[in-house]
Amino acid sequence: MRALPRERRQSARPDFVLLLASVAACAAAYLAWKSVPLPWVELVITDTRDLDPVLVGNVVLRGELALVGTIGLALAGVLGTLGLTWLFYGIDRGSNVPWFVNPAIAIAATAIGIGGAILSSTVWFVWKDAAIERSRAIGLSPEKLKELLDLQPPPFVEIEKQHTDVAARLAGERLRNVIKR
Repeated sequence: MRALPRERRQSARPDFVLLLASVAACAAAYLAWKSVPLPWVELVITDTRDLDPVLVGNVVLRGELALVGTIGLALAGVLGTLGLTWLFYGIDRGSNVPWFVNPAIAIAATAIGIGGAILSSTVWFVWKDAAIERSRAIGLSPEKLKELLDLQPPPFVEIEKQHTDVAARLAGERLRNVIKR
């Protein structure tokens, strides 16, 4: 008795749904990969130790400076790998897709990525290490900024999302390259 079937089911037709999922996953992975080095947020830091708050400075932070960007790159890798695997299996409709390329993994990776993006755009302390790394842009030493951010009560830090539409920016770059030729 054999555990595997003797004959392989083969239809020699492509699975268009799996091919479409492959294209969507690869496109999402590419956009996520390209968005990490772009500016994500601007922090406006105000010192509230005295009765009269003092603006410390503004700093624009890119996704690659924070843990959120690293997680985004990892999730882009997962989506890209799944997309390429789905492309391979989508060419032959009769082949069985293994358990480790289950679409639920892509859905979970996408949900984690969306959750990380929402968290990083609403909570400033996600960017604390990145702000300390870029403290020279504010005009403070890393030690002084760390001391300021660790104060109790903490300083008022306003977070502003940078509205960079990755797809539009990439399409614009492509269009400029075509026009230059």
